[in-house]
Parts: sequence; structure tokens; C-alpha cells
Amino acid sequence: MHENHSQTKKAVALSVFAFSLFSISDAMRKYVAIEYEIVDILFWQAVWGILIIFLISPFVGGKNAFFNVKTIKWQLLHGFFMMMNTTLSLIAISHIPIVDAYTIFFLIPFVVSLMGALFFKEVIGKFRLFSILCGFIGAFTAFRPGFESISPSYLYAITCVFTFSSASIIARYIGRDSGVLSYAFWPFLYLVVAITIYKGGVIPLDFPSDFFALAFVMGAFYGAAVIIISYAYTLAPVAVVAPYQYTQIIFALGFGYFLFGNIPDFFKIVGASIIVGAGIMLYARERINEKRNSKIIEPL
Repeated sequence: MHENHSQTKKAVALSVFAFSLFSISDAMRKYVAIEYEIVDILFWQAVWGILIIFLISPFVGGKNAFFNVKTIKWQLLHGFFMMMNTTLSLIAISHIPIVDAYTIFFLIPFVVSLMGALFFKEVIGKFRLFSILCGFIGAFTAFRPGFESISPSYLYAITCVFTFSSASIIARYIGRDSGVLSYAFWPFLYLVVAITIYKGGVIPLDFPSDFFALAFVMGAFYGAAVIIISYAYTLAPVAVVAPYQYTQIIFALGFGYFLFGNIPDFFKIVGASIIVGAGIMLYARERINEKRNSKIIEPL
């Protein structure tokens, strides 16, 4: 029982850290996309990401950190979904305000929790379900979707909900034995191969040094985020980990205002407040649950 609580606490901390890295990487990618082509950003982010993975691999299991023969097909499928998510999320955030993209992404905790209950028979529990629903209501309040505002970029963001949710469920299924680096290695490799083919084998090199530096940081942050959040999903039920994605609203509002001049309106502030409140409530409830080391009558 104590070990389960310890793993849950670790999963929560890792998920918050991972979603913070995602937010920083997304803001950088949106900023760079103002001047550079999306395919070039994706390519060099992936190249640097693979290089970093190779450099750190000796410290986290060597070649065994890249794949496990027993789960290779699931690793490849996870890599495909994350490759699609990486691509579509960049297209979305490069064309719409980052806070709008994130409010759509906040459907992910709702979807992934339902998938966890469906595929793994995980009990969501009334408090976790209430927190997830509050987060969803907050996102709906902030975004106030209407057909008149839906553009292809918003549809890309909606598709990301399902690609990221599917990748998260696969990570939960294959667990920690597949090698933690595999969660980022395969998506990056897919991108490098696909873009190389798309460009007819011509590697884009004509960029200033600051672009390569930014691509290096983006690759490091995004790769680390993918690895960490995938690992977090192996430690605890998805209904525990997923709602902490709502902490990204803080980054979305901050980056949107300071970097891109997107001023949130009243409804976005109200929606963000509901989301943050739901996250705080869930965290407080998990802390109470953690103290019940002996008996838990009803799963949350």
C-alpha cells in the first residue's frame, strides 16, 4: 500500500514537470515558427533529440533503453502516435493562440481517463471524475467553441487529443520494461525519416546558428517531456496523472501574453481559474488519500 502511494506521488511530480517542459517547448516552437518552416523545425528538433538520446543512453541502460523485442510493435505504434501529435500540435500552435490550443488539449485528461477505465478497468472514482469534469468545464468556458471560429488549425488541435491519449494508453500498457528512451526515440526517428523522404533526401542546412541552438533546446525539452510523461503513466492510473495537464493553462496564459501579446478575455480567466481549482482539489485529495496508509474503503 505504501509503495503504491509512493509511486502515485512520484507520478504526480513527474507529470507536472513533464507538462511544464511541454509548455516551454511549445512556446519556443510557436516563436520559431514565425520565421521558419514547420517541417524544418520538426526535422532539426528531432535530429537534436535523437543525438541527445544517444548521448545519455549509456547512463540509462545502453541499447536496452531503446527497445524491448517483446513490445517492439507497441513501441512503434506509440512512436507513430507521438510523431503525429508532435507534428499536428506544432501546426496548431503556430496558427492559433497557444491558450486556445491548450484549452482543446485539455480534453486529453477526460479522454485518456475514459480509455484507462475501458482498457484497464481502472476505477476513476468520484473525486477524480469530478476533478476531470471541472477541468473540462473550465476548458469549455475558456474556449467557448463555436462553429464560426473553427478552422483547420483548431481541427489539428482536436486530433492531437486522440493521438496523445492513444500514445498515453499504450505507454501505460507496455510499462517500464520497454526502455524509457524508446518513448522519445521512435517519434523523433519517424520524423527524421519522413521529412527526409518528403524533401527528396535534401537535408536543410541553410540556417543561422541561433536556429540550431533553439532547435537543440526544443529537442531536449520535448524529448524529455515525452519520456517523463510516458514513464509517469506507468507508475499510476491514468486518471491520477492526466488531470495535472491542466497546470499548462498557467504557462499558456503567461507565454501567450508576454511572448505573443495574446490578452486573455474574461471567460479565459474564469475558465483557467476553474481548471487550476480542479487541479488543486485533486492534489489535496490525493494528499489525504496518501495519509490513509492502511485502509482505503473506496478508491478515488
